[in-house]
Amino acid sequence: MSKYINSGCIIFNETHKELFKSFKQLYYDNQDTFIDLQDNKVRKGNDQTPLNYWLQINDVDMKLLPFIFNSTHMHKKELFSHNWQLQEDKTPFFLKYSYVWRFTGIPKNDRTELMRDVWNSVKHNYTFDETEILLNSVRHKDHFRLSTSRKFKKDLIDFFSDSKYKDMTMVELGCCHGDTTKVFGSLFKSVHAVDWRQENIDLAKQMCDGCNNITYQVSNVVEDEWNYPKADVIFIDASHDYPQVEYDIEKAIKYFDNPIIIMDDYGNSASKNVRISIDNVLKKGKLKINKFIGESAGFKTKSGWEMIDREGVILS
Repeated sequence: MSKYINSGCIIFNETHKELFKSFKQLYYDNQDTFIDLQDNKVRKGNDQTPLNYWLQINDVDMKLLPFIFNSTHMHKKELFSHNWQLQEDKTPFFLKYSYVWRFTGIPKNDRTELMRDVWNSVKHNYTFDETEILLNSVRHKDHFRLSTSRKFKKDLIDFFSDSKYKDMTMVELGCCHGDTTKVFGSLFKSVHAVDWRQENIDLAKQMCDGCNNITYQVSNVVEDEWNYPKADVIFIDASHDYPQVEYDIEKAIKYFDNPIIIMDDYGNSASKNVRISIDNVLKKGKLKINKFIGESAGFKTKSGWEMIDREGVILS
């Protein structure tokens, strides 16, 4: 039985062309027998067993792929579960650790619904849409606590899709690991990413590798004198303390010429400092909300807290 292989995932090369020709002939010569065995006797598929027979008769050298390339009977191996002890990531094990999934051994009615649910959760990875490919290349708030959500990034793309924004420049105050920076690079003529830690700048450069319109600067937005290029759009995501966030917003209004300001964490239930700061600036009449963006109340983040309002805002 150790020589018997599953035919669900097989990789051949051009040297096997003659083998396939001979197997094709074997099948045609014995087609009625194979079908009779399938329908009336063995009641199994009529391709796998004949193929195994032919591979062994012809002494074909085989290298068995590991389980991750042919994950079968996943329910018996608890691969539909997640690490419930940590409760940090509820992604099922089979999505995280295997590449080819086979829903064998599951009752048909349950299997159909399960396969539909799995497809709905992963289908965004199978696309030629440039926006989806971009969003798939970065991390989001439901899996990486220091990033913005997928919807936040998608809303940015939609809001700044008008051609009038293509020649604008932007400064990101608090680029962290570069997940949102990469999206900004696709939207504007140039992006200047700022962070207080060199380690974060290095990670942002890795994330944005190939984005030639992004420059980087190590600078503490709170403590250092501002020495940033003038820009049209500003993303303020540095300090999350009050009243420092309010100071940063008002400083940005003075430093930049009538900027469009993007803010994250407006609906953060773990720290309401950003929301309070934005609301204070709005009350003073210095800015108005153009659009709420990102996830809505109830969205659960990687850190475990839930949104109490929209994730972010675009101000001007």
